[in-house]
Amino acid sequence: MTATKHGPHGSTSLGDRPRADEEIPGADAVVENSPPSVASHRTRNALITGAVGLGLVAGGGIWLSLPHGASDPRLPAGFPSSQEVPVVEGDVTASTLVGGQWQVDVAVEDHDAQLVALEELQDAGFALKGQQGSGPIGTVSALSSENYSARVEFGQDTDGNFTVGYVVSESNGAQQGEGKTQ
Repeated sequence: MTATKHGPHGSTSLGDRPRADEEIPGADAVVENSPPSVASHRTRNALITGAVGLGLVAGGGIWLSLPHGASDPRLPAGFPSSQEVPVVEGDVTASTLVGGQWQVDVAVEDHDAQLVALEELQDAGFALKGQQGSGPIGTVSALSSENYSARVEFGQDTDGNFTVGYVVSESNGAQQGEGKTQ
C-alpha cells in the first residue's frame, strides 16, 4: 500500500520517494535556465525581512536605506556634517527630521557634558544669540552660524539621565562672534 500526501501544490505518492540512505538519480545534475524555486523566493524574502527587522531593532527607528548625516548614522537624514554641526558624545535617544528641522536628543553623562555641547558648537563657528537658565535642567540656548541655527536644551529623561536636545535648521546667515557662554 502506498500512502499519498496531499498539499497545496498537488499530491505526492510517499511510496515513490527514495529512502534516506538511497541516492537520488540525477541529483547532482545542474539544470540551467530553470525558474527560481519557491524555496529560493522564500529564502530571499526571509533575508530581506530579517534585514529590515534588524535595522528597526538595532536603530530604534527606521534608518535602513535612508541617507544619513555625513558623519554619523545615528542622525536624521540630511543632517549636516560633524564639522558644521557637532553633536555631543552620548547615546542618541531620538533623531528625526520634521519639516525643515532636524531634532536630535542625546543622553549624556552629566552637566559638564551638556556644557561641552555648547562649547563644541561655538568651536565650530556658532555664535550664542541668547540663553535662558543656567543649570542642568531647563537651560535653553539659541546659537547660529553662517549656515545653520541651533536651539540646544538641557534636561533630564524620566530615569534622571542628563540630556541635550538639539533643534537645527538651515539659516540665512548670521553675524559671528556675538557671544560665548559664561
